[in-house]
Amino acid sequence: MPDLTRVEKRPIDSQLRQLKTELAYARADVSKLERRADTPAGQMDKARARLQEAERLVEAYVAP
Repeated sequence: MPDLTRVEKRPIDSQLRQLKTELAYARADVSKLERRADTPAGQMDKARARLQEAERLVEAYVAP
């Protein structure tokens, strides 16, 4: 069996990768909390704020 070789098709800056990973986790948290009927409003607000901050950081990094 041949050895597995991972190849990055489009190299991505490590900081951008980190920002996008945080964005993905923030989106997942908001989505998970939205599906639960018993989510406290404060927890939902924190998750949405985290998502907005992650989106802002990605936009700020990508924009010239």
